[in-house]
Amino acid sequence: EAMLRWSFFGRVATVAALAAFATACNPTPTVTGVSPSSGPESGGVNVTVTGTNFKQGAVVTLDGRSLGNTQFVSATELSVAVPAGAVGSVQIGVLNPNEHPSAESVAFSYTDATPPELVSVMPSGELAHDAIPADVRADYSESIASATVTVQDQAAAVVEGTVSFEGTTVVFTPTAPFAPGNQYTVTITQVMDGAANAAMDQTAAFSITAAPAARRRR
Repeated sequence: EAMLRWSFFGRVATVAALAAFATACNPTPTVTGVSPSSGPESGGVNVTVTGTNFKQGAVVTLDGRSLGNTQFVSATELSVAVPAGAVGSVQIGVLNPNEHPSAESVAFSYTDATPPELVSVMPSGELAHDAIPADVRADYSESIASATVTVQDQAAAVVEGTVSFEGTTVVFTPTAPFAPGNQYTVTITQVMDGAANAAMDQTAAFSITAAPAARRRR
């Protein structure tokens, strides 16, 4: 096969030699670390990216997306505030002004920093005596890992029962059925998601009408 050659000042250079010369003049940046390596999903955390061959004007990339607020510190250090992102891991790289992306990347993890929000509590309002609920269900905006539910009747007596979790729903099941002619107060506290983000305490109420008196036979 024919080999392409160029002559410069009386010297012959091959394509491979020219490529090696260009790489030596514009070395590819490498990324060796990021600190801190995690931050909240809301973003705003300033991170330091370390490596080699960074040039003035280099930008940090997040899954390939350039972050224009990158600050050049030195040939081995860049600083940037990460934007908001979805919970999970992303790859941080570096792009030099000559469009040479880093050969390596390091992981940065977005952590869950959003507390659960209450969506609804059922039952609520006044219920008919023949529509007694089997349980109390509190729905949240995300999966719940732990919670405390206290139910009291109109005499402030605590209703015995168990608490279970069905994804985003906290379920209180009374040991004995709720009684007609009673009012109940539901207090939900210590609600946390899997990342230990705590929800606000909540109070709800419902009542059950009394059963009609039996008619006497004439």
